[in-house]
Amino acid sequence: MLVLVVLVVLVAAVAAVAAVAAVAQQIPVLKLFYISFTRLWLWLLLWLWLLLWLLLWLLLWLWLWLWLWLWLWLLLWLLLWLLL
Repeated sequence: MLVLVVLVVLVAAVAAVAAVAAVAQQIPVLKLFYISFTRLWLWLLLWLWLLLWLLLWLLLWLWLWLWLWLWLWLLLWLLLWLLL
């Protein structure tokens, strides 16, 4: 569900950048800033994408560590139960 929300937000951000770029090409004053403006948005989207992947990797590692600790605790309790 979280991945779906993130994908929708990224698609909306790309659509917004495309719309702003299309408008910037039509207005003469904004043509001066068109290249730098779109590059700035692309850099921001790239950093957002990288941060998203970092967050997903961290969540994956956290989930794996939690499962590992859960199994270790269950094995410990099972061992104690069998010994007593």
